[in-house]
Amino acid sequence: MVEGSTKDAVQVQEILTSCASPSLETQIAGLSISGDDSELFCPICFTPPEASIKTSCGHFYCSSCLVSQCTSADSFPLKCLGEGAVCGSPITLADVKKVLSGTEYDNLLQTSLTSYLRSRSTEFQYCSTPDCDRFYRISNTEKPRTFDCDGCLGSICTSCHQNPHDGLTCEANKALIKAALEGDEELAKWKKDNDVRDCPKCGVPIEKAFGCNHMECISCRIHICWFCMKTFGSGGETYKHMERTHGCM
Repeated sequence: MVEGSTKDAVQVQEILTSCASPSLETQIAGLSISGDDSELFCPICFTPPEASIKTSCGHFYCSSCLVSQCTSADSFPLKCLGEGAVCGSPITLADVKKVLSGTEYDNLLQTSLTSYLRSRSTEFQYCSTPDCDRFYRISNTEKPRTFDCDGCLGSICTSCHQNPHDGLTCEANKALIKAALEGDEELAKWKKDNDVRDCPKCGVPIEKAFGCNHMECISCRIHICWFCMKTFGSGGETYKHMERTHGCM
């Protein structure tokens, strides 16, 4: 019960109504997210982090979101997406180990290594033995070295990528190989009859026994379009070329 004039009663009623129903501006202000509050949200799914993981650069992720980012990555190093994707700090191995299983971690390291080697094809070369995953650093023709693979126990010249040729320069060894091939009429006939072609990059003979027309040289790892023998740095580029130029895969 309110004692006083009618005017007093109206004022009290207005005050009570104001306290019970916050203004529209107040409600909107309560829903707005400040810069500090935004850090409480996972930068991948934009929801409060579940089983949150804090990175070395100070941003919080859902464990599952960070796992997804790590296992689906195709470029390295992994970059933090905090602060509206402008952080850009590398996600450290220590951060990755917090959320990945042993197998996932090993797969990430292998994918990272493969990406690194492919991006530096003029610096590194895979062993020429099929299914061998070892690699070596390419040397110049003036100072060729012999790579003794500890995986397949094979040896190769790290400059011309042929068998070791102690006492001979790479050019002299190539000349001997070429002369032997040109002088062997039976080999030449066999290559023609079986559609064996020399790799456009390293000269190693290649035979297409089956499969599609995307070939990968086992010696220099270059990707080849079997239709026209053009070379590419990856299988994806080769398939795009074949579809665009030859109308088929």
